[in-house]
Amino acid sequence: MRYSSEFFYGFNGKTNNFKISDEDIQKIKKLKSHRSDQSGYYDVMLQWRLSDNLDIVSDEEELSHLYVCMQFISMVSYINLETKDYNKYLLRRLYLEFDDYDDPCITMGFKRPFGNSNVLGDVRDVIDIFHPLSQKEKESDEYDREEEVLLEFIDFLDNFFRSDFELKHQHFTYLGKRYLSHDKPISSDWSYLDYKHAYLFEWIFDKNEVRDSKLEKILN
Repeated sequence: MRYSSEFFYGFNGKTNNFKISDEDIQKIKKLKSHRSDQSGYYDVMLQWRLSDNLDIVSDEEELSHLYVCMQFISMVSYINLETKDYNKYLLRRLYLEFDDYDDPCITMGFKRPFGNSNVLGDVRDVIDIFHPLSQKEKESDEYDREEEVLLEFIDFLDNFFRSDFELKHQHFTYLGKRYLSHDKPISSDWSYLDYKHAYLFEWIFDKNEVRDSKLEKILN
């Protein structure tokens, strides 16, 4: 099965479950990255290309599976790599994509890596959360600081997927479109997160895995 971002909205046929295996995690940690200048919205875009990773990934389909794994990991994993708070926040907001044109790759979003096409504006908003900006700074047409932070984030992202991140659970269940409305409470599964990605309004941890994990703790 080949995955795309539509999977997170339930558009990949009948599949409503996704599991990240330990083998998937080990492969992700070995992936070689590439820095691309192909986006017209920001200067450097981090990618993981099939052509660079044929010793790790068998084909385009498997790479697309790892794309879904990496998107989930960026949204819900425990971040053990030391970094600035704004880098962690940008990670939680991150949209990855699977690009199957020419050389298939997992890539930061070409146009909206943090939800909007004003990429540096999104970076500025996140900086402001942790280091409040003056009104003049918020309205400035100069984005030198934001460009530096974005490059810092890309370095962090590159290292993050090779780091000892942890997952609370590795099995996810799709709830359906009726849960997408933002006026409904998001699943308590994500209560440990400082920022909840928009995708998470439609997903929860698989209840069977959660139950088994609780039983294992009791028995131990």
